[in-house]
Amino acid sequence: MIQNYTFWYHHGERIGETEESDDENEIGEDDEEDEIHEILTDLHPAFNIENMNTGGDDIPEEEPNPEAKRFYSLLKEYDQPLYKGSKLSKLSTLVKLLHIKSIGRWSNDSFNMLLKMLKNDLLPDESNLPDSYYEARKLIRSLGLSYDKIDACKNDCMLYWKNDKLVDSCKICGASRWKEDKNSGETRLRKGKKIPHKILRYFPLKTRLQRLFMCSKTSSLMKWHHENKASDGIMRHPVDSKAWKKFDELHQSFAMEPRNVRLGLASDGFQPFGCSRTPYSIWPVVLIPYNLPPWLCMKQENFILSMLIPGSGSPGDAIDVYLQPLIDELNELWKTGVVTFDASIKQNFTLHATLLWTINDFPAYANLSDGLPLTNDPKKKIKVSHEKRGDNWNKKSIFVYLPYWKTLLLRHNLDVMHIEKNICDNILGTILNIKGKTKDTLSSRLDLQEMNIRKELHPKENGDKYELPTACFTLSPEEKHKFLNFLKDLRVPNGFSSNISHCINMKDHKISGLKSHDCHVLVQHLIPLAIRSMLCTEVRETIIELSLFFNILGAKCLKLEELEQIEEQIPETQCKLEKVFLPAFFDVMEHLPIHLANEAMIAGPIQYRSMYPIERWLYFLKLFIRNRSCVEGSIAEGHIANEFMTLCSRYLHTMETKFNRLERNYDGGAIESDGGLMIFCQPGKALKGGKTHRLDLKEMEQAYIYILKNCDEVQPFLEEFSQVPGDSSQKNSDRQFISWFKEKIAGLYEHDNSKKMEDLLTLSRGPMKYVTSFKGYIINGYRFHVQDYDNGLRTQNCGIVVAGETDEEDRIIDYYGELTEILELQFIGGRRLVLFRCMWYDVYDKERGVKMDEYDFVSVNPQRFLKTDEPFVLANQASQVFYARDHSNKGWNVVRKFMPRDSFDDMQKNDNDSEDLHDSIERKRKRTHTAIIPSTWRGSLHMNAKSKPLKEVLKDVPQGVDKSDWEWLETSTRNARNRSKLSMPHRTGSKPIREIIYELGGKHGNPPDMATIFFETRKKDNKLLEPETNKKYDEIQELLQVEPSLTNIEVVERCFGPQSKSHVIGFGGGITSRDLKGGSAAKTALLEELNTSPKEKAALLEELNATRKENESIKRRLDNIEKKCEMFDSAIFRDPSSPPSSSE
Repeated sequence: MIQNYTFWYHHGERIGETEESDDENEIGEDDEEDEIHEILTDLHPAFNIENMNTGGDDIPEEEPNPEAKRFYSLLKEYDQPLYKGSKLSKLSTLVKLLHIKSIGRWSNDSFNMLLKMLKNDLLPDESNLPDSYYEARKLIRSLGLSYDKIDACKNDCMLYWKNDKLVDSCKICGASRWKEDKNSGETRLRKGKKIPHKILRYFPLKTRLQRLFMCSKTSSLMKWHHENKASDGIMRHPVDSKAWKKFDELHQSFAMEPRNVRLGLASDGFQPFGCSRTPYSIWPVVLIPYNLPPWLCMKQENFILSMLIPGSGSPGDAIDVYLQPLIDELNELWKTGVVTFDASIKQNFTLHATLLWTINDFPAYANLSDGLPLTNDPKKKIKVSHEKRGDNWNKKSIFVYLPYWKTLLLRHNLDVMHIEKNICDNILGTILNIKGKTKDTLSSRLDLQEMNIRKELHPKENGDKYELPTACFTLSPEEKHKFLNFLKDLRVPNGFSSNISHCINMKDHKISGLKSHDCHVLVQHLIPLAIRSMLCTEVRETIIELSLFFNILGAKCLKLEELEQIEEQIPETQCKLEKVFLPAFFDVMEHLPIHLANEAMIAGPIQYRSMYPIERWLYFLKLFIRNRSCVEGSIAEGHIANEFMTLCSRYLHTMETKFNRLERNYDGGAIESDGGLMIFCQPGKALKGGKTHRLDLKEMEQAYIYILKNCDEVQPFLEEFSQVPGDSSQKNSDRQFISWFKEKIAGLYEHDNSKKMEDLLTLSRGPMKYVTSFKGYIINGYRFHVQDYDNGLRTQNCGIVVAGETDEEDRIIDYYGELTEILELQFIGGRRLVLFRCMWYDVYDKERGVKMDEYDFVSVNPQRFLKTDEPFVLANQASQVFYARDHSNKGWNVVRKFMPRDSFDDMQKNDNDSEDLHDSIERKRKRTHTAIIPSTWRGSLHMNAKSKPLKEVLKDVPQGVDKSDWEWLETSTRNARNRSKLSMPHRTGSKPIREIIYELGGKHGNPPDMATIFFETRKKDNKLLEPETNKKYDEIQELLQVEPSLTNIEVVERCFGPQSKSHVIGFGGGITSRDLKGGSAAKTALLEELNTSPKEKAALLEELNATRKENESIKRRLDNIEKKCEMFDSAIFRDPSSPPSSSE
């Protein structure tokens, strides 16, 4: 310990911490050696290193078998130090160096330079480090697997293997097996050996499957499919599919062993020379083990390369020739199996394997299958003179030699990736009328003329040229500009897609250079947004329907009922497309979507049967090419080295590997709970540094109240507090709860010192005054940026959405907004919590705030925001959206949701947890999906909205709403706002207080006393809640006990002060002192009428009309009598000197 050392405990340093000792460093180095020890024991389970002495005197007397020899050689290298006194062995050093070479993609020359520098400049002279990559690879070759070289006929007729291994010429075409000198015609030699025309490099399958179980890191994962089957009817993995389950039914002996492997086969060709025009194509065949979990089985590290089919062109139908070794091995794995050691349980078992299906683009589909999924019946074809298409059935697939092949429900998959790309290219090329890409050509118009359909589109002759009438599916020049400008200016979230604006040429109104994923994003997300205000309704709706089809089909979790719906809908969508576009638009790719929904129902989610991961893996193989004169050999050697380093990477924990390297948007994962509150165990990773500042009192109170309302463990205390009498206003109630909660937890903590109670005590003390703000944050797979920082980027990462309360139709309201601030609040004890402050768009105003069109696209008005006292949400409650310019609503933005990459449902919950999980979700939904945008939002909205005069409100009466209804709504809202301010609110609902007084005796002229009226109009569950109400009720009772003769109005004046005749304070609008005495005759009759049946009402109304007419008749008679009396009086008392009136 250094004397006078200052402990920086605010920086996380603790008093009493000791310096790191040398022993700890030694333990770390021992751990590094243990990693290599673990590799050796897994690869050679028959030998136990710990019980073996490797000294020369202890070598067994008997000659060891080949496997033992190989193991002893490795053991010798393992125990040999890198140099005298080194704690690292020669083998462990080489493994780590080769791993760095692999993950860093170093060239062989650069690795040789590193070895030379280490050996000459850094290590002692007696070091055992190899001099070159070649020597290092030879040293570790016994740890890796090998591959077989099989010569092939240069015309792809046969393989020279098995009984034909020594044959010198093809048995089918007679071509020589060996390369010959062009001049002399003699067989060419290299190092004294003949050179074959073609070499198939085959990677044996059995040994690679065995390694999946011999490796302790993967053996238990290979049983995931058996232990995590879905029971909710949702397909998340091929194990949930009909094809998998049907196979298990038909082959029960295979299904009984969960370690038996299900495989998928994929193949495609690629050009190994970059942008070169050399016509050369290599065809790898890869196998995918579906036993692994969803997040692993489609990763490149788990693919199994089966063979490299040599170029220089596509093998075509001859691919069956090259697949023979694989089919033989698959048959052997199906019939007899192979004895394998399971490292997870330390036992041997007989491993079997099966092939579920193949995955290919459409040309390879034809090569691997018996034919294309098209009708070959000539009677069902319509052929025009401009068509170029033939029949496609010309061979018998080699897969029929697998005994179980005929029992599979789906043998060959249609690749959705290439289908989407072709459809996208056709749609864009046609609606933009791009030369060379559009399907609207003179030939296609002549087809219409020949078929005598759609005469309005027939070409018109103009001299020696044709004029093509404008079609309904073609954008006008203005619409083209608007469409392309939409895509060019669009800002999408980080990682959502590539920068599509680079593919757009505004000058020529073209779009080109789109990759497969770009087309995927365009079809499923962007094209529907861009064309909403363009083209005619028929064209627009059809394209959006097609987009919706692919959107549902591409979900990571598939529901059978949704697939059935889109399977029924897609034929209708195809018919609409045929009515809109020309026949030439419909090549085979446009017809294939009709099969996709059915395939998904059979085989499950399409991401396990798509070419996306295969295409990326082919690019990875391309990086292995070092020798351009022998690309297949270069790829094979590179793959063998990478295969070994991938295995080693599973064991290396002390350095970065492809398995522990973090994803770009990795949020750190959930913090493991130590028994405390789960709200403190949320994942998340802050970006862009942090600045500390102080929140004002109001903001801190808002944030703290929101945290309390959204903490599961605080909910019982909230329910308990709701039963405690207190201030009825929301703001005062929240403040009272904070004080009450603090005292309550302090009392409980005296008797319970558990970690949970300790966290509750921390939470009850509230956050510290200073908070840290960040510009970015990663959570739930999303990368968020605050609005100010986001405005300067090409991407858009500030859009946010949370699910809130339900509306009248029981639909969850989504609250959309923009992230303005990321705050990290700190609590006593080092606990931290991250909140997002947002500006929320007004989703309550369905006319001026938010709209939903006929296609269910949601648009928001960026000029209208909610006025709320609760702008915060917890970071883990937020999902991301992006906003695009809405062409159909000027000044508005259309919203688009999306799922983050590498997100999977939590499928590791067992069945016993399902009920608790459901209850938890239901509680959360009831509690604060009214609290996510908190439960008081609606009230806060009304209380904080600036009050407007009625005349001003009536100016904005929505279209279709009656003016009187609108006036009533505004009055009702204002009254509700006023009632919320009452300290002693009445709780009569819509029932008038007059009616309550009437029912309690007023109809008989015997109204109840003031204490009864006060209690009946303010009770809830037969008790008074507010302290002020209880206090006033006691005062009224005491007054009536002392002076029981007081009238009701006298009691009110004594307790509430002098009252006017027109209104009595404390009973709402319209209650007068006269009402407290009991109903008058007229009111009594009215109230009785309110309680009568409609038939009686009609009778009373008829009687009332008759009475009214009789009264009017009596009034007329009285008026006449009064007029005559006036005339009589004037006649008697008239002045004699005045002349008589004319009426006299």
